Amino acid sequence: MEKKKNLEQDCIFRIVIIGYDYECGIKSLLKKFTLGEFSPFPESQVGVDFDIKTINVDNQDIKLQIWPQNKYFNDTSDKRDFLYKGAHGYLLVYGCHSQKSFDNLLNDWMVQIDKFSNEFSKRNLVLVCNNSETPETYMTKPNYLVDSNITKQWANSKNIPFFEINPKENFNVDEPFIQLARLIKNQNFINSTK
Repeated sequence: MEKKKNLEQDCIFRIVIIGYDYECGIKSLLKKFTLGEFSPFPESQVGVDFDIKTINVDNQDIKLQIWPQNKYFNDTSDKRDFLYKGAHGYLLVYGCHSQKSFDNLLNDWMVQIDKFSNEFSKRNLVLVCNNSETPETYMTKPNYLVDSNITKQWANSKNIPFFEINPKENFNVDEPFIQLARLIKNQNFINSTK
């Protein structure tokens, strides 16, 4: 029988950020969220790496252990099981300039989450449209824009919160993480990794 975690104690939530590698800007988002710095081309990490940041949600400090996941990570079942079965929630990130990044969330990542995740974490999803460009830049590439009305409709149909962010302009960067932590916390967080 699983025990409910006492929320008065330190909470550590394992969050997995999922996206299609460079086309959705996961590394830039993570660097801005954890360090407050923006880099359009952050250095690649070798091996499995995660970041930690403590945030305050509804007057409670919650430590987030954040694992970036990309298309190259699903190469072994050990890695996949570690991330999916140990996760408490997922941040689904796509790039506003890449229809491919959104299509991969629907056609690959959502299938992986449904197949390999625990029942608790499947309920804790947040969809993020990442735009690291200035308005002048993305207006010159209209063919690459993902229709945000379609993505919002999809998120609404699944009861998934949706956020548009811009790490370069420091717009809405913290909100998806706070919302995801709140979803986990409000479900009377069960330590689902044991």
